[in-house]
Amino acid sequence: MTRALTPCMLLALIAACSDARAQAVPRFGTVSSGGRAQPIAWEPAAGAEVTERSLRLTRPGASARSAELQLTPLQLYQLSASMARGPFSSARFSITYVDARGQPQTWIPLWQSPGVSRAEGQPLSPHVQTYVQGFVFPLGASQARLQLRLDGPDKPQLTRYARWELHDLRLDSTQTVRCCERLGRNRLFGSDLELQTRGFPTGWTQWSLDAKNRLDLIELRGDPARKHVLRAKPGTIAVLAATIPVPVTRGSAWRISAQVRGQGKVELFALSLDAELPVPVRVGNSGRAGFDVRDNSWTALSTIWFAEAANIAAAQVVAVLAPETTLEIDAIELRPFE
Repeated sequence: MTRALTPCMLLALIAACSDARAQAVPRFGTVSSGGRAQPIAWEPAAGAEVTERSLRLTRPGASARSAELQLTPLQLYQLSASMARGPFSSARFSITYVDARGQPQTWIPLWQSPGVSRAEGQPLSPHVQTYVQGFVFPLGASQARLQLRLDGPDKPQLTRYARWELHDLRLDSTQTVRCCERLGRNRLFGSDLELQTRGFPTGWTQWSLDAKNRLDLIELRGDPARKHVLRAKPGTIAVLAATIPVPVTRGSAWRISAQVRGQGKVELFALSLDAELPVPVRVGNSGRAGFDVRDNSWTALSTIWFAEAANIAAAQVVAVLAPETTLEIDAIELRPFE
């Protein structure tokens, strides 16, 4: 005899199915904020093995993507993981999100060791080590996810070494970042380009081995408010860098800005540096912001940069100019939000 399901029995069945589906979703790692820890769920993928204790990518081209992370804007997260990669393997770790303008963005950490700086681009060890980095989820951003991919060696006979294993993955919210209203004073030396040494603005240098990419210091005789500017020639790529890094405190937000005019592309960013002497080590990603300049009158460009990196002690401002016609730059500043 067939027995009809009562409403209570139907609800219980639905709840049981929902619990089964939830248990079937692989979970590894946590996001912690305000004393609460949420597990990170992962989408099923070929070549990825996910348990509560580890995540392993076991073949070249294998990838894993998390479900959407519940990150809070303007929070400094300490990202940490114990990881090891196989020899000849390249491990790609990133956080993707949609910014306040609706544009997709990708953040890639330069891994550091806890309390000890590692050189930029140094690969992960083939033995399990703990790595850390800082990440600030920008204001207005949404849909954050972790993206992992394992690239194997070019030679087929070495593919058996392809592996990447992660243990103890955590994103811990450590503090609120003050942004983005009240600005403090400019901290960048030589911002107005009016002090010169040997025909070039004091406090600045050019990163170019090719003489054709060199910037020219131009005097504007008819513009007393803007006496000297730097000019990049059409068809070149000029890289201008500050020679005196600005001391910064981890977890602070800054505005990088410049005045430009002309036609072409401009990038503004800052390099995260530690306190090593005589040559500081780069310890974080640069947070590049690109602009398409189409105005022969002076235009203000600005971007927000976070001092988020582990082991950070200073920031070095960099501007890249790729002119289509003559492109000029002046009044480069770095100001903290207070």
